[in-house]
Amino acid sequence: MVKNKSQLFYLVWCSSLIIVLSYIFTALAFNIPEVMSRFNYLMFIPAPVAAIFLYLQTKSLHAVVDPIIHRMPVKSMVFAVAYPLFVVFS
Repeated sequence: MVKNKSQLFYLVWCSSLIIVLSYIFTALAFNIPEVMSRFNYLMFIPAPVAAIFLYLQTKSLHAVVDPIIHRMPVKSMVFAVAYPLFVVFS
């Protein structure tokens, strides 16, 4: 839930930037064979963009690193593995 205009600003800009970058790189990937061979790397783009926006919003490196170094809930780990497998094999 957005609590103030600053959060809404970052939410809109982050979402817009990620969507635009994804469309641009997808268009390039399917039109240029050399890029298509590196398509796996293109899927990595949203993570650094989200980390940059989180850092800009919080002004704290700890807020960016904290979710990475602390333990993830078991339900999240199961979902992260099971959902793609379900989609691929169904």
